[in-house]
Amino acid sequence: MKSRVIELQEKANQLLQMAQDMDKRIERMQSDIKTFHGYESYCERRNQQLDTCERGSRRLWNAYLQVLTQIKLEL
Repeated sequence: MKSRVIELQEKANQLLQMAQDMDKRIERMQSDIKTFHGYESYCERRNQQLDTCERGSRRLWNAYLQVLTQIKLEL
């Protein structure tokens, strides 16, 4: 049981790091879009990437919360 909790904690840490990295990426994209607002084709492509990253971020945060719930159930 204890090894299962340790595995879940490691998984949670990885998901947390990935979610935080994705959020940093989103912030950089938002900054790029503001900086290059006059270049429509670039901004359009960046907005599409931003949308994809925002969906990915939500999935990562949800997965993180699910793993935390699993840990709580194991204890």
